[in-house]
Amino acid sequence: MQTVNTKQLAQKLKEEKINLIDVREPFEFIEGHVKGAINKPMSQLRHWKDELEQDQIYYLMCRSGNRSRQVANLLTELGHKIYNVEGGILAWDNELEQ
Repeated sequence: MQTVNTKQLAQKLKEEKINLIDVREPFEFIEGHVKGAINKPMSQLRHWKDELEQDQIYYLMCRSGNRSRQVANLLTELGHKIYNVEGGILAWDNELEQ
């Protein structure tokens, strides 16, 4: 697992389309999320982890970076290319979608 901060993520989102997964619960996601993020809750990981493609890079985020780090560690062990967004939504300085 590698990490990026929210400024690096914002730049990456400007430059290209990335696979951004928000692992918070749906009620948290609808309160505000990064544009382009898809919601795949940590609590449902066993249901969606096999949907990820091995040849893709995934960026994971949550509220503070802790839950996404746990998911990132597991997915990295399964052979996926994962970046954890340090600081999560709390560190995101840009606009959020609802």
